[in-house]
This record gives sequence, structure tokens and C-alpha cells, in this order.
Amino acid sequence: MITYIKNLIIIALFLCSFTIHAYGATVPAASASYSDVASAVSIAQPGDTVVVPPGTAIWDSTLVVTKGIVLKSAIIGNTVITAGGSSTLIKYQPDNPSLNETFRLTGFTLDGNLTAKTILYVANPSHTAILTKIRIDHNRIINSSTGASDQGIYFLGMIYGVVDSNQIENNATAFRILGDNNYSWNDTLSLGSANSLYIENNNISKITAVNGGYVILSGWGARFVFRYNTVDVTGVGDPVFDAHGNLGGGTSPNCDWGNVGGVRGVVTTEMYENTITNFNRSNGKFFDVRGGTGLLFNNASTGTISGCNTAIRVREEDDDAIGSCYPLKTTYPGYDPVKDTYIWNNTNNGSAMCFINSDPSTFIFDQHDVWSDVKVWNGGVNTYFTKGLSSGRSGTCTDKDVYWETDNRKLYRCVGTDNWTFIYTPHTYPHPFTITPAAPTNLGVK
Repeated sequence: MITYIKNLIIIALFLCSFTIHAYGATVPAASASYSDVASAVSIAQPGDTVVVPPGTAIWDSTLVVTKGIVLKSAIIGNTVITAGGSSTLIKYQPDNPSLNETFRLTGFTLDGNLTAKTILYVANPSHTAILTKIRIDHNRIINSSTGASDQGIYFLGMIYGVVDSNQIENNATAFRILGDNNYSWNDTLSLGSANSLYIENNNISKITAVNGGYVILSGWGARFVFRYNTVDVTGVGDPVFDAHGNLGGGTSPNCDWGNVGGVRGVVTTEMYENTITNFNRSNGKFFDVRGGTGLLFNNASTGTISGCNTAIRVREEDDDAIGSCYPLKTTYPGYDPVKDTYIWNNTNNGSAMCFINSDPSTFIFDQHDVWSDVKVWNGGVNTYFTKGLSSGRSGTCTDKDVYWETDNRKLYRCVGTDNWTFIYTPHTYPHPFTITPAAPTNLGVK
């Protein structure tokens, strides 16, 4: 018995000699310097929080994060990181995307110093796994370099989550959002769901690309929601917001739209309840929807524009999609076409914003592919698109009529006769990721 007890004691002492790392531990960085932050990130385990103290630092290298952690400034805005020569300031690219770990970046001022081509880069290298737990919040992201391919935040691959409560200013383009081409189109189309990248409650200003950048430049199967943002579009090029269609370029004999050069269009675009200021121009489009399914509503802009030269436009990309895999498409439907797209209640200085359909006779048909409350070229109100309280939605309707319930925020379309079919309601706002859950109570050992 004595020998048995001694053995137990030896085993216990042996086990105690190891450091036990609790999931969700806090790992403090000694300072804001690159070496200290990189060191803290290297020892952090997935689920940990790396806390960076207040201070300023110049980083000459890219901080690469390959596991799901929270990277947090101890005091919002008081940790200032400036690029000192690296083309990207911070990059998150998980080694094992199939784990779908949480990544959050919060509280920093990230200054590209007009030299970094990208300030924050989030990439998913997987063609099968989707990153759904990304949050970028309460940062100030400023001063990317000013080239046409430069930006404040760059997303590449199949990525869902939320970008909220950031100040994004003085960047060549605010957001570049690219999916994973063919692979991005494999996920189910689910408008109004969490299956998208949400950009909400940000202040965006001062686009600085030499030839005029964008607020959003998107393509390659991207899915994004842009809502409740305040945007000063001074310096923005044409268009202000971009949703690319396919651009062809597949290489024979593959021709599978995969990673062989084929560039597919945006899958979904939702843009609503944004406030746009200084939209002053005589030409250049407000939003150019070139492919996929879109919902654009309740956006309000102010500024001096020149009629329908500055408007929301839908068009087919086939005039650009000449590749070795197929000829120019001349018959309906197009490649990754604009379809099931609804546009309503968008204004400039309180008046209805123009709507332009650039391909009405061949590819994009009214009340079949696109529904707008405003006739093409501001020709008046489309009577099939009505809005009002849910109690005002009539029990009778004609095929393809549309009704927006202003109180319930639900969109319906009449399919057949007197058959209202639910189409869409916006996702929960604010995004669930932005709400800190209450601490658990009544915990005890049973």
C-alpha cells in the first residue's frame, strides 16, 4: 500500500510539472512592437485572446495569423500600428480552415502610411470549408497606398462574418471582396441569412486611388451585405459600389470556372439603410450590378448629380466575357446573370434615384429578372411594385406583383393569381456577432 501511494504521488508531481493551458486564455503582448505581438500570437492557442497594450509601433513585416484567436488592443484606439515597408500590415489565413475557428481583430488603429497596398487581408485557402466566424470591429483603418489594386480591407475566399463599427478612411478602395469563383457558387443561395459577409455601422470616407477607387469592389462569387453605414464618397471613382459579373477567361480544355483563370460573378448583394454624402458628379454610376441576385433598398444619398447619368444600373457582363471556353453569349440567359433582383426606395436629396437597365431586350427583363419601384430612366412609378403596412397587402394580386411590408420589413411577390409568396426579410440587426452575451449565472458543481 505504501508503495502504491508513493507511485501516485510521483505521478501527480509529474503531471503538475506541465503547464495546463486553459481554452480561452489571455496572452498579453509585452508591447505594441512587431516582435512582441508576433511572439504573443505564436504562443497563443486557438480560442485565446492576445491583448496588445497602448502604444505606437512601426512594423516592417506582415503579422501573419494562422489560427483562430482574438487580437485585441487593450484600449480602443490607443494601440497605433504603422506600416514601415510591408505590403500588408496584418494577414489572417488559417492553416486548417476546416476547423472554422473564430478570428476577431478589435480596437486598433492600423495606418498603412500610404505604403501598404493592403492594411488587413483575410483569406480562406480552402475550396470546401467556409469561414463563418470572422469579426473585424472598432478599428481605425487608414492610409493604404493609392494604386488601383490597393485597399483598406481585402477578403478572399469563402468568408462570412461581420465588419462593424470601424472608421475606414483615406484608402484607395475601402473594401475588396472576392469569393472563390466556382466553389463559392456551390453554397445554397440564402438571402437574409448569416451566409454572407456583413459590413455594418462603419464610417467610411476619403477614397484616394489615383484613378478613383471604390467603396466596394467585388467579384469571384462574393456574397456581401452592406448596411447601416455612413459613407462620404468624395474622391470615389465609377462606380461607387461595384458587383462584378463573370469576366470569362477560362482556359481550355478545363473550362470549369475553377481556379484556371475563369472569373465568375457575384452571387448575392444586399445593400440597404446606408447614408451616402457628397455624391457630387455629372457622370458615373452609384451602384453597378453586373451579375447575381441583389436587393438594394432604403439607401439615401445627398449631393449634386446630373439626372440618370448617375444611377443604379443593372447590366449583363457578356460583352466582357470572351474566353477560350465559349463564344460571346447573345441569347438569354447570360453567364451568371442578374436575376431575382429587387430595387426600391433609393433616393438622392429625397427624390427617387434613377434606375437603368442596360440590357433590357436580351438579358435582363423587367418583372422577370429585376423588379424596381422606378421605371427605367426615371420614367415614373412602376405600379406593380407597391409598399405599405402589412395590413395593406391585398388578398388579391396579379402574377409578378411585388409588395414591401414597411412594418414587418418583408418582401412578397405574387406567383400566379392571388398567391403572395414570401421572398425576403433582412437578417437580424445588429448582427448577432456584435452582441456580447451575458455572463452565465447560477453556475455550480453538481
